[in-house]
Amino acid sequence: MELGGQGAFRRKLLRDRPEPDGATERIGKRDVERAAAPIPPLDGVCDLSRPLACPHEVKLSQLAVDRCGLGGNDGRVNQGLKPLEWLLGSWEGDARGEPGTGRQTRRYELVLRGEFIMGTNKTIWVPKPGQSESEVHEDLSLISYDRAGGRFVLHVFYVERFVAEYVCEKQTDPHEWVFTAERVQNGPPGMRARESLASREDDALDSRFELSLSGKPFALYTQETLRRRKG
Repeated sequence: MELGGQGAFRRKLLRDRPEPDGATERIGKRDVERAAAPIPPLDGVCDLSRPLACPHEVKLSQLAVDRCGLGGNDGRVNQGLKPLEWLLGSWEGDARGEPGTGRQTRRYELVLRGEFIMGTNKTIWVPKPGQSESEVHEDLSLISYDRAGGRFVLHVFYVERFVAEYVCEKQTDPHEWVFTAERVQNGPPGMRARESLASREDDALDSRFELSLSGKPFALYTQETLRRRKG
């Protein structure tokens, strides 16, 4: 699940993006101090005790713990999400695409009393010639079940400040789920995105991320082959 990447494509998308005003970036000293304190794991479901990397993550994680009760689902799962229950757990594998080659770690877990599936993704790309450091991509996703529409909806928040709402298309393969976003917040006009998740043999997850710009057909941007991490 890769929106953005080092090089010309990322610079093009970010070049003209307006910076947020000070009010949206400001975070109080007390909030920072609270977030810096260790947060114990919540029933082994959603461990937010790791160091927090930035103010955006501080606000999101602290809000989740204080106000939303992210953990403690008591093993319950929204019945509408049952077909995607196989995603739950930690995954790791190779990533490749426009940014180059890299290594990805991904995790899916139940949150908010089992009503949603939350995914976290981190990809470290191998530096290209002339680059001194690896690029690190991260995103956070939430999968919900739309009862009225009888379909899955995927919201993804990218570290590059893009946000997309994907709707699952009608399945043609019982082992593959294809999500399409007709609009990408903070992306150029007409930008669309597609995310595909496929369950493969030997407990593997294949993930494809495609982009469509200026009305053109979808083109592959990144692809991952992941294996479930044991233990």
